[in-house]
Amino acid sequence: MNTRTVGKRMEPVVTATPCGENLRRAGVVMKTLAALGGAMDSGIPKQAKIMRFKTHEQMNRFDEECLARAMAARAVARREEVAND
Repeated sequence: MNTRTVGKRMEPVVTATPCGENLRRAGVVMKTLAALGGAMDSGIPKQAKIMRFKTHEQMNRFDEECLARAMAARAVARREEVAND
């Protein structure tokens, strides 16, 4: 089996004291989760298998579609909560 590396992005190094860029990234994630109403579900299916993608673009598209479905489901649930009150 041949493996192929796609892209050249390096993962940030984990250190004892976080750098500013990693803190900024964490802040963006926290703001996004807060905007979702505290919903911790990304919509990405919890599967026992490893998901493989041919490109980063395919993986990103899959992640975005899963997140969009989760956000839509959360919006519908909120609308139903409001309607029932």
